[in-house]
Amino acid sequence: MIPYCILVIEDDDDRTFMEQLFVDYHRLMYHEIFKLVHDQWAAEDVMQSTLVRLIDKIPELRLKDRGHLVNYIITASKNQARNYLRDSGHHSASDLQEFRLSKRKTWRSWPISGRSWMSEPAICWKGTTY
Repeated sequence: MIPYCILVIEDDDDRTFMEQLFVDYHRLMYHEIFKLVHDQWAAEDVMQSTLVRLIDKIPELRLKDRGHLVNYIITASKNQARNYLRDSGHHSASDLQEFRLSKRKTWRSWPISGRSWMSEPAICWKGTTY
């Protein structure tokens, strides 16, 4: 079923273009969004808002070849899902895991006394000395 936000497009060519884009890529969009939000209803809402954003970009989308169009749609879907998570205060498990890994890579132990941190080797998270 074609979403209402596409059916109300006034220009027939634009509406036909977006209908075909939706038919071709709605499963991909939903999959990419659901991987981040982990909620069926939220994924549907995010997909609707992604479609509205894509409708605003129809002239730009028409100029893209299939490979660039797919990448654009995936990126737009993921970004809209991240915006939803940020705005709703939710964070996906992958974001949390990515944060933990980035902290593990950059964390260093700092000396407590007045000694310079350059005078001793840095000790990383797992006790590895550099």
